[in-house]
Amino acid sequence: MLELFERHTPEDGMDADYCKEVAEDIVEGNPQIAQDYANAFLDEVNWYEIADAINEEESEVFTTKNERD
Repeated sequence: MLELFERHTPEDGMDADYCKEVAEDIVEGNPQIAQDYANAFLDEVNWYEIADAINEEESEVFTTKNERD
């Protein structure tokens, strides 16, 4: 919020729709900021949890298939 809206004050009378519009305009005008936010998001991902979930799902599929054979 601070990075995108640091220049706005309560006097600007911003509602949710206008906030979204401002953010979209910033991202559209500066693709680097979108990449920075995406990278920050990816840094917070628990990749081990995702891998475990995928492997667990694959294991369940394999077990079910073997039970049918």
